[in-house]
Amino acid sequence: MKRFLIIPLVAVLVSVFSWGPPAVAQSNLPAQASIGSHRVGGSFHQAAVGIAKVLSSHTSVKVVVKPYSGPGTYMALLNKGEIDMGLPNSLDTKYAFEGNPLLYKERMVNERLLLPGGFNIGLMPIVPRKDSGIKTIADLKGKRVNSNFGGNRVISLQCQAVLALGGLTWDDVIKVPCVDMKSSVKNLRQGRADAGFIGDYGQATTLELVEAVPLQPLDYVAAKPEYRQRFNDLLPGFEIFTIDPVMWLKKPTTVLGYRVNFLANADFSEEAAYVFVDTIYKHYKELNGLANMLKRWNPDVFFDPEPSVPYHKGTVKYYKEKGLWTDEVEKRQQELLAKAK
Repeated sequence: MKRFLIIPLVAVLVSVFSWGPPAVAQSNLPAQASIGSHRVGGSFHQAAVGIAKVLSSHTSVKVVVKPYSGPGTYMALLNKGEIDMGLPNSLDTKYAFEGNPLLYKERMVNERLLLPGGFNIGLMPIVPRKDSGIKTIADLKGKRVNSNFGGNRVISLQCQAVLALGGLTWDDVIKVPCVDMKSSVKNLRQGRADAGFIGDYGQATTLELVEAVPLQPLDYVAAKPEYRQRFNDLLPGFEIFTIDPVMWLKKPTTVLGYRVNFLANADFSEEAAYVFVDTIYKHYKELNGLANMLKRWNPDVFFDPEPSVPYHKGTVKYYKEKGLWTDEVEKRQQELLAKAK
């Protein structure tokens, strides 16, 4: 378990936008490019807006954000090339490429890694209303818990993993069907559920919810080793962190953290991909102040020698020029490209 001090940041909540003239005009770049994201108000959408702002400000490309219910929707569009880029977590990235039946029935073989992002720390998959009397994960037994999440199936998996930390499964609770985070928050606000997914503790929808309904954060630290192992099996790559009091969290609180990835379609412009990666490397400090999720985006995390999906050819070109590309990374790249065929 790791401990972090989380400082809240204000993010712009705009779904489709453009900024003033670019600082530098590049030739042969598309006039416009799109980023698929989660719905407006969530931490992923805030991060996508921040990335789009920086890219639009420093390149000749107008980058627009297109919100969807979640990666369960926009990853298929990315795979088909109907949107250019996406911002899923590490689990969606891996499962979509592999075609893991838990989340994706079909493989998304055309996803390519533009840039690995930093850890997003602050996810709270199951939080009860304070008036529910639920104080531990085990107390969720027999209670009404938001479930299903057909528009963003990874949420259901995250909730299942939290239940496992208390030795529970979906069969131990009363399932309240939801489509996505927005409907989960609505159910909590209206009292149709005792506990449910709220996303990041500092995102706009969460802050609006806690103004109306007091919440009781749960301790996500597993009481038994076998419970923690089940959590790890369900959410590989996710970790539990403890954050200091911040915003509406009045005492140290346990939350989940995971890596976020910036993806593109395999056929997205090689030159644009190269320029986008270069722009983020040069202007990452601007990103840090635009969304809580982007606080840990910096050159230290912008290269992963063991990615779960192939790198985009524009990114490969950039890494080679910067001396980051090795024989081992090339071997991994070729193995992943072979899996994509």
